[in-house]
Amino acid sequence: MPGKRKRQPVSKAKAKATAKAKVKSKAKATAKAMAVEAASSPTSGSSDGSNVTSNDDGEDAVPENPASEAESAESGAASGRSGDESEPANDGTETVGPDPSSLPELEHVVPLVLPQMEMEIEEKGLEAFVSTGSTQLRQWIVESIRRLNTSHQSDMAFALSKAGSIRMATACSGTDAPVLVGKAFADAVRTCFSVRSEFEHVFSCESDPDKRGFLEAMFKHTGDVDMARLFVSTEHLAAAGPHGGQVEEHLSREECEIPADFTDLIFGFPCQDVSRLNRASENLMNQETVKNASLRTGKTFGEMMTFLDKRTSLGLPPVSCIIMENVMGLAEPPKRSGTSEHRLEHSNLDYVKQAMSARGYFMQAVVLDPLGLGWPVSRKRIYMICWPKSKLEQAGFAEDFVRSTVEEILNKLSRSSTKHLDDIILDESHPAVKDELNRSREVMLKRRAESPPKVKKHKWAEAHVKALQRQGVDWWVNNTPSEATYNRYPGLLSLTDRQLDLCKVMRVALPDPRCAIVEMSQGLRGPSSSNIPCHRASIVLPTGQQLILHRGRMVSGLEAMLLQGLHFGKTQGRLDEFSPEMLRNLAGNAMQAHSMACALLIHRAIEGQLTVAMMTKKESSCTPVDDDLFDFE
Repeated sequence: MPGKRKRQPVSKAKAKATAKAKVKSKAKATAKAMAVEAASSPTSGSSDGSNVTSNDDGEDAVPENPASEAESAESGAASGRSGDESEPANDGTETVGPDPSSLPELEHVVPLVLPQMEMEIEEKGLEAFVSTGSTQLRQWIVESIRRLNTSHQSDMAFALSKAGSIRMATACSGTDAPVLVGKAFADAVRTCFSVRSEFEHVFSCESDPDKRGFLEAMFKHTGDVDMARLFVSTEHLAAAGPHGGQVEEHLSREECEIPADFTDLIFGFPCQDVSRLNRASENLMNQETVKNASLRTGKTFGEMMTFLDKRTSLGLPPVSCIIMENVMGLAEPPKRSGTSEHRLEHSNLDYVKQAMSARGYFMQAVVLDPLGLGWPVSRKRIYMICWPKSKLEQAGFAEDFVRSTVEEILNKLSRSSTKHLDDIILDESHPAVKDELNRSREVMLKRRAESPPKVKKHKWAEAHVKALQRQGVDWWVNNTPSEATYNRYPGLLSLTDRQLDLCKVMRVALPDPRCAIVEMSQGLRGPSSSNIPCHRASIVLPTGQQLILHRGRMVSGLEAMLLQGLHFGKTQGRLDEFSPEMLRNLAGNAMQAHSMACALLIHRAIEGQLTVAMMTKKESSCTPVDDDLFDFE
């Protein structure tokens, strides 16, 4: 462990040996390294990362915009997104990006995992998140900073005092949770260190028109820090690059250049093609989506790599902080398939790391779950945190040392005390809950009033019967709540026949006394009664169907945002302008605020050590003054 200023974590001799070893490793890898086309594939497509969802009364666990394996392959070929066709034609123009023949050797990436402690539930009724959520997030960051070692804190304070503003750019922006975290982080730094740390929202990028409208409503005229620019697709970012051609800008309704003066670049590229809930994720095309810059996942990632390449081609220094987020399926080991000449060996995460390494960044992947950070929601995600390799080399830091330090920080940030679930979800008297209950009740009454010929037969009914038979439960027993129960818990009226039947399969009472929130859209893939964890909520999905057991109703759109730790401060009231379905979709695709804050803290703690070590090395390398100059004999 390096000291605060004078001790260097790695000796000069060891640093030189490490550098030589890297050179040899790259030389050996040249002959067998695989090309990563993510650097150059500006084809069209959505930059929005949606999760896997299910239909209300349809089949369990189907991907959004579902297609069969054959249809996926056919559409990929038709749109020029197959592995071979994703390469741009050689038109004689100069290309940017790393030379495919000199890519770093592929390595198996094993993410570090945030430790999980035994949960201790905080006392109920301390503070409602809907009222003071932004303040609570800032306080959480303050407490997390103070959990770090004193050397980490002092180094971070020193680095932040030198860096000045945090200038953040985001892509696939959605709710722009990183911006909310960045603002809270800047405030927390001022509280902890009395360091002047300003925050600037340089630009966002979102392909979905409705979500662009959301971003404009929530991040303009805030009375705080406004979003400066909003671009409409990662394809435009890749095509123009910073200070390149003019591209469409949403806020001004005009064209302008893309800024390059950002310190932080944060994006979560689409997850549909690698999600474990997507049955097509085991297909060869999906398992090589990052490598081939194909499908939605690889295409968007490839566009962001091209954007970085064009920034580098301008001679600009590397981005100080790059953080990416995706689902656990990104690290899923590929299934061995094909002949002995063609067997898959590497996950999509391995190719992400190779792509970042080729562009001069060291990447550390970590698995973060808000459950381990004191927030009662389960949402494991991979965060890929990147630093410029040039900084590691200047500081004399070996990559293994950075990895071990990140692991140490994770242990410090993990906590057992967890916020009470009832302090996050809303009271039944809240207008958002009342409005959604009324809407759901009207829809359900209309559905039940339909004549029998309009009622469809569903495959889920047969699947539920078989599940109940395996449990030894009489499937024909009616599970419909009584009139008295409906009167006491009117939210149960919004449950569909499938959901009511699924409650019987899961052995969930209506209502159930357990304080828990269960996701029902995954059907029989969801939890059974024996493993429904109390005092926590299951993952938030874009079109999720989360049942609050002890409240006897479904989670509202606003509550889905709150469960993600998202509070917009002064503009929170503007959420009333958006439909519950829109809010739920945004929340299901969002980065969880506490996990994002943890990733940013990890980056800044390491950045602090790098800054201090580089300064110490620079001071020690200064030529001493010749004493003879002052010898007057």
